[in-house]
Order: sequence, then structure tokens, then C-alpha cells
Amino acid sequence: MDLRRILDKTVSGSFWKQIVFAIAFTVGIFGFFAVISLITVPDIASKPKTREPSAEQCNPLNHEIKGLGTNRYWALLSQFLDPGNIDKAEEEHRILTSLVAIAGSVTLGGLLIATLSNILERRVDRIKNGDVRYRLEGHIVIVGYDPYAVTIIKNCVSKHKARDIVLFTSQSPVDVLKHLSTFLDKDEEKKLIMYHGGRDSLEQIKTLGLHAASSLYIFGEAEEPERDSMNLHCFKLVRDHLASSRKKTSDPLPCHVLLQHHKEFQLAQEYDLQVEEKTVIKFLPLNFHEEWSRIILSDLSQCMVGRNVSSTDDYLPIPSEQLHARSTKHLHLIIIGFDEMGKVFAAHAMRVLHFPNLSRSRITIIDPNVIAEFERFSSHFPGYKKIDDISFSFLPETPFSETTRSSLDAIVSDDEVLPYIVICLPESDCSLAAGLNLPLNVYQKKVPVLVRYNEYHGISTLLHKTATASQNQKYANVRFWGMPDRICFDKPSLALRETFAESAHNAYLQTAKELKFYDPKNENNSEFPLLKSAYQWANRYLADSYLIKLMSAGLYVAQKGAEYDTSRYQLVSGFDAAVLDQIAESEHARWVAERVINGWVYGAKRDNNLKIHHNIAPWEQIGDDIRQYDYALVRNMIQDLAAMGYTVVRKIG
Repeated sequence: MDLRRILDKTVSGSFWKQIVFAIAFTVGIFGFFAVISLITVPDIASKPKTREPSAEQCNPLNHEIKGLGTNRYWALLSQFLDPGNIDKAEEEHRILTSLVAIAGSVTLGGLLIATLSNILERRVDRIKNGDVRYRLEGHIVIVGYDPYAVTIIKNCVSKHKARDIVLFTSQSPVDVLKHLSTFLDKDEEKKLIMYHGGRDSLEQIKTLGLHAASSLYIFGEAEEPERDSMNLHCFKLVRDHLASSRKKTSDPLPCHVLLQHHKEFQLAQEYDLQVEEKTVIKFLPLNFHEEWSRIILSDLSQCMVGRNVSSTDDYLPIPSEQLHARSTKHLHLIIIGFDEMGKVFAAHAMRVLHFPNLSRSRITIIDPNVIAEFERFSSHFPGYKKIDDISFSFLPETPFSETTRSSLDAIVSDDEVLPYIVICLPESDCSLAAGLNLPLNVYQKKVPVLVRYNEYHGISTLLHKTATASQNQKYANVRFWGMPDRICFDKPSLALRETFAESAHNAYLQTAKELKFYDPKNENNSEFPLLKSAYQWANRYLADSYLIKLMSAGLYVAQKGAEYDTSRYQLVSGFDAAVLDQIAESEHARWVAERVINGWVYGAKRDNNLKIHHNIAPWEQIGDDIRQYDYALVRNMIQDLAAMGYTVVRKIG
């Protein structure tokens, strides 16, 4: 190998390589002069010939150099370490001692300082470039840098102040930190540790200390092609690493995996880990589009007594109270923009917009390419026409056309309609323009208008402050959503959803026992934590419907252990008998929609492998046994919430 390459690798190598090189070089120089002293200074006695008075003081040193003292090498080392002895040397040895002193100054002064300086500079560069790894305990790992990572970091710091956060990215850590510094304060930046590497490398995954981590988020890099596939591949590497390692953790590692495309997200919901893998990792797929749809349409915190109202003021809920069992009105959801976000929003709307007055909710989609886009949408949900209480209409126009404005004005003018406008345009400026320039009638009638705004939160606050200052309430019911700094995945509403999902499953088990079809060997009759992933998600979507079911019946839920104002609320033990039939029928419509969205279709004979079900049909066409199941499920809903420690109440008056 080329000697220059060896030297280059050494001086640019690790800390220990550079130290060893400096020591070896110093010893080599010292050894060279030791050999020179043996050659040039014979071991014979001599008298000091220098005329300096201090020569007598230096005599022992001179003798040691000649070999007459105790140690020739100690004398050389004295000159090597301390050049102040040069003027005390004998005249005949001054050249040698001067060279030794100069060599000592160069190696111990210049080389040593240069080596230490190089080590420190390289250490700083490695830290800045994310190449340094640490031994951490209880840390949070974020794989990939996405704008949503900012929210995760801020939320984790506020919730877990003692925990470090590792951001593992293939982007330049220096550039990422510059971007993050805009949004993080100094305390938040102190908790952040940058690691650089690729999430497709098992060797890099092993350096993240996942056995000692408290949670893992796999986001991937922004604007990365095949991002979902890469994220799933990264999860596979993590799973294999944890499962094969000898190190075992007390609790499985929660692993949140971002999947941008809704179809991949749906497929991931049906994925189950092996039994031994479940002891080391939890697979938690994420989809931002569906999460935003859930926050707007079915956030369970909106029906909680004593909740923090500031969070839900940001997103005006569906007016479920006006769609009670005796109401003659119907909801008209208007979706402007039908890209991936618009499609997911429409799918979640199909899942939850089922009301006890049995009205047919209407969904109108406004987009210049709506015909082609809806063909693609309907191919994902071929049985959507079986959802009896939801209908679709289309307007292939821009949000600014006269046709669009006339249609919106006509919808809002109908007193039997409860309009709800959601703007899903991907470009923030276009979305903002559409939301603030709707027909005047929309603002006069206080129609909820939710505007997708992908930039960071702030425009909503600015708009409302301006409106308040000018006493102009034109935009009082305009809200903004989609901001990357307003969403996270361990907020209380998600924990509430898990609790309600478990309660929903308990209601199902109670119903199965009452109707004598409970079988402990049946895979969907297990306890909630032991259910297959697909069944767990089915119960989560059932829990999402609780908001509309409860609020349309005028009911609310008190937090566990929380005291509620008995002058405003009264305890209830179940739904009124007068509305039970209608709520049960709306529950069947919800179940049909949930099955359709998951790819099931109607067929005379059930086939789970091909996703064919004979009960994907209107209420009038199903058997009495299935109706009894829906009745019992609705009856048990409130009882099982009470069993979980919640209190269901109704407003007095």
C-alpha cells in the first residue's frame, strides 16, 4: 500500500489512531537522536572545556551524554523535554543538544498540539455531521426528517423532559439543524441528538440503541421517492434486529410507521406480527391524511365533559346535535379539491356520517378533474353504492367559477340542509384564497369552513385577531387545518380512542354472549390486546362513530374520576328506547360503510378470503338476527363505557 495513503488514513482516522501516531513519531525521533549520540559521542572520560562558570553545574549532564553517568538516555530526554539546558552543554556537544532540543520542541510542542487540535476539530465535525453515537437510555428515536418531526420533537420535550431525542436522517444534519432552529427553542435543541445515516442499512439501525429506546417514529425523508416502501423496509430491519438480538426489553418498543398512501395504510392495518415478535415491538402504522380526517370529523375529546375547549375550537365539529332522531334535516358535506387528502377525507366521511334521524348525508366534490379522480376513488371502494344513507354528487369546476359559487349559494340557502365545507386543495395560497372568497351567504349563515393550510400554524390566529380588532365577524366560522405543527401521535385524544375502542370490543363480546354466538376459539372473540390487527382497527373505527352517536342523542362523557356539574348534567344509563331503533339502524349503515372502505363487497355467500359478505345490504334486507345484534351492541355501548370508568351524562334542559 502507498505510504502516503497509510499516513493520510492515520492522521484523518480515529482519536486513538492519531494519538498512537503522535507517540510513535515522538519515540522514533527520540530513538534517532539516541543512535546519533552513540555514534557521535564516544564513551570516554573528558573534562569540561567550556569557559562558562555554569559548566561545572552541567558536568553531570555532559557526562551522562557521554555514557559516563547513570543513563545516557535520561540526559537526552532532559534535552528533549527542556531546551533550557542548551547553554550549559559543552561546546563540542552543542550541535547535538541543539538538534535534540529543536526536535523535542517540534514533536512535543508542534506535533502534539496539532494532533490534539486535529482530534478536537474532527470530533466537532463528526458531531456536526451526525457520525458520533452515544449510549442512551429511554430515548426517543425519529427516523427521517419530515416537517411533522418538529411537532413530535416539541411534544416529546414538553411531555418527557428528561428524555433525549435522536433524529436519524440521511440529509445533511447541519442543514436540518438550521431548519429546526427556526421552530425549536434552546431547551428543545439541547435534547436533540443528530445521527446521520441511511435507514435501509441494518448496520446503521444497530447503532440507534433501540433496545433501550422508549419509542420509535419512522417518517422517512421529505419528498423522497418510494417513501412508503422504504419505511416498511426500515421497519422490517428494526423488527429483525430486535427479534434476533440477545438483548431483551421489558416492554415491546412502540414503532410508529408513516405511510403516505392510504391504500398502503389500509394494507398495513391487516398485518400481524408473529407471537415472538410482539414481545419486542409494536407495529403502529400512521397516515397523516386519515389522522386529520379523524381529528375534524370524529375527535372523541369533543364529547368529553370538562375537556379543554381551546383544542376543539380550532376545528368546528359536525353539527350532530341538530341531526337527532326527530330532526328532518340532513348534512351536506362539500369537499373542494380531490387529491389524496380529499379522497381520504371522503372515505372517512363515508365511515362516520351516519345519523339517528336516518337522513341521507350528501357529499359533493368540487374539482376540475373530479370525474377521473372519482373513478380511481370508486375502484378502491367498489361497494360504495351499498352505503344506503350516503350519496355523492360532483361538480367538475374550480372553486372560483361562477357555477361553483351559484351551487354553494343554493346549498346554503336551503333551510333543511346543514352545510359543512372542507377545502382540501394542496396549494396553501390557493386553498386560502378559496376559503376566504366564498359566496357572502356562506359567512352570513355561519357555515363551518375548514381550510387546508400546509404551512405552519399562525394564519388562523392572525385572521381571528384581525377580525376581533375590527369587530368584523365575517370569518368567525373559518378554521385552518393541515399544519405540520398541529398534529402528533401520542396526544390524549388518541389514548381516549384506544380506550373507547376497547370498550367497543367489550360491548361486542357482551352482545355475543347475550345472543349465544360467543366462542372463545373464534379469533375475533379474544380480548382487545390479543386481537388481530384488522379487528383492532375495526373497533377503533367503531369508536370513531361514538362522537356522532352520543352527541346526536344529546349525551356527553365525563372523564374517569372527574366530577361533573350536577346542575348542568344528569346521569344516564343508556339510550332512550324511543331512539334505540334508529341508532341501531344507523350503526348497521356505519358497519356497511366500514366494510366497504376495507374492500368488502356484497355476495350471497360469505367468503372472508375474497372479502365477500352477505350482510352488506340495506337494513330492510338483513335478517332479524343481525338486527338484534345491532340493537344489543348499541344498548351495551353505554354500559361498557361505565364499566371502563366513564360516566355518560345528558345536559339538563
